[in-house]
Amino acid sequence: MNLEKEIDRLYDAAPGDFVRKRNALAKRLRGEGERAAAMRVEDLRKPTAGAAVVNQLARSERMNVRALLTAGERLREAQAKLLGGGSPDAVRKAADDERKAISALLTAARRDGAGEPALRRVEQTLRAAAIDDDARTLLQQGRLTHDLQPVGFGFSAEQGRNRKRSSK
Repeated sequence: MNLEKEIDRLYDAAPGDFVRKRNALAKRLRGEGERAAAMRVEDLRKPTAGAAVVNQLARSERMNVRALLTAGERLREAQAKLLGGGSPDAVRKAADDERKAISALLTAARRDGAGEPALRRVEQTLRAAAIDDDARTLLQQGRLTHDLQPVGFGFSAEQGRNRKRSSK
């Protein structure tokens, strides 16, 4: 069994099915004598509704997620250069590209049935993930457990909590 693929399947499941599927996987692993793997699976946290939508987008909208992460990286670099006296043009271009990628992802989430409250959380999470290294990794993996808040130049207030829970 490939444990990472099994974990990916958990985070691909509907939020209402997560706990049941997580517990079944842990039970199966214990039955196969994989106690450490079972404990790891038992420690996995159920994603919030917003995080679950983002996890789905990470799987179904890979090109748009990649565009968002690329734009976010360019935005961070442009902001750093701006602080050193660089031109604001690169910041504007990267921010525009980031907005376009987020808009495409929100359109996909809306098409998949996400409501407005969830979409607001999804948008915040996508903005945070675009500029925060730890959140970027979780977005790429589709394993977010909590909504994120964009803060400053690449520092998410939720990154430590989410990283700890997702890496158990």
